[in-house]
Parts: sequence; C-alpha cells; structure tokens
Amino acid sequence: MIENSIKLKVDKLMLNVPHPAGFALQKLIISSRRMKKEKGIKERQEAIRIMNCLIAKGEEGITGLSLFCYGICAMVANY
Repeated sequence: MIENSIKLKVDKLMLNVPHPAGFALQKLIISSRRMKKEKGIKERQEAIRIMNCLIAKGEEGITGLSLFCYGICAMVANY
C-alpha cells in the first residue's frame, strides 16, 4: 500500500497516507475477518462510501478498482 500513497503536509510534517482506494480495499478484506457481524457490515459500508466518493470525484484509474472492490464486497456479504 505504501507504493500507492499520498503525501500530505500537516503543519511542518510530511505524512505518507494510503490512497483512499487502497484503504477501501483493505476495509473490504478486513470486514470479512471481523468476529462481530455489525462491525463487518459497518466497514463494508464505509469502503463503499469511499469508493463512491472517488468515482464521483472522477479519480483517474479508479473505475476498474471500484468494480473489483464491489465484486469483493458482494462475495464478502455472502460469506
């Protein structure tokens, strides 16, 4: 995830944070491992919300990843 990161400047600090698409994908993967079903559902919803924002923003190259994430989400929902 570090290869596809965003650099942010906060005050005098430079931070490397994961790209939101990578973060959403990680959320989808982790959601299937949650012991509490409610927490998994919440994480899947958050991931979908992030992906929808990226699509609405017109994030370059995100469409293929979005479809991939939605596919994983559908699989995880039936898990």
